[in-house]
Amino acid sequence: MRAYTANKALGQHFLTDKNTAAKIVKCLSEKLNHHNVLELGPGQGALTELLLELEDVNLKVIDVDPRSIELIENQFPQLSKGLITA
Repeated sequence: MRAYTANKALGQHFLTDKNTAAKIVKCLSEKLNHHNVLELGPGQGALTELLLELEDVNLKVIDVDPRSIELIENQFPQLSKGLITA
């Protein structure tokens, strides 16, 4: 599945800048190790990809948009048990 446009009715705004995503995860990385992390609205997976690279982080993601759910399932199959639909 390819990237899709944001659904403004859902209040979506996607993080697409990889440098910004990397800075966010870098700032949080020391606090996230050995913890459960819940990502709300992973969108197109900019943060998800980087969070999965951290060691000892139990990542769960939740989204209400079926397009995002499908994209995340396809892009990150290791999250199959960590993807929550609302």
